[in-house]
Amino acid sequence: MRWTAVAVALVGLVLLGAGATTATALSPVGSYLVSDGPYYGNAPPTYNCVEACAVLFGGSASSYSCSTVDSTINHQAFVDGWDDYQFCTTPVSETFKKNTTYTCGKTACAYSAYVKDHINSGCEVSRNFCFPYRSTAAAPALSPIPLAGLGVLLIGSGAWLTRRRTRAAP
Repeated sequence: MRWTAVAVALVGLVLLGAGATTATALSPVGSYLVSDGPYYGNAPPTYNCVEACAVLFGGSASSYSCSTVDSTINHQAFVDGWDDYQFCTTPVSETFKKNTTYTCGKTACAYSAYVKDHINSGCEVSRNFCFPYRSTAAAPALSPIPLAGLGVLLIGSGAWLTRRRTRAAP
């Protein structure tokens, strides 16, 4: 009986491990260069990265998360600024923008993740990646396989402990 209980417990452990999976990486729905946006001289609207994703790929800004790399979501973006291109190579928050239109006439008065302004400054190669929005608070789905494994493990452990107590009784 004792070895049967141990075997049942081992089967439970195997079933617990059977449901374990690694998280699958999300793929971006697309990407764009900051300088692919409208020409700055035409006073275009400013966009943060998630707004630009919605303009380019459809849906609403709340449907997207942004990244400066294609392999993971880092919630950062490259943006260009009026007379300031430092954020073409140094990322900022995916929701950062300044002003409602890009034409304002003084240094750092507007920033946009989608505007054609500075060329040969890094902005022409600054690429933002648009991912489907994924809440960081989402609970993992429970798989029935590890739950069954837990049940079998508990039954096996209970049978082994019961058997031990019975033998130890006078």
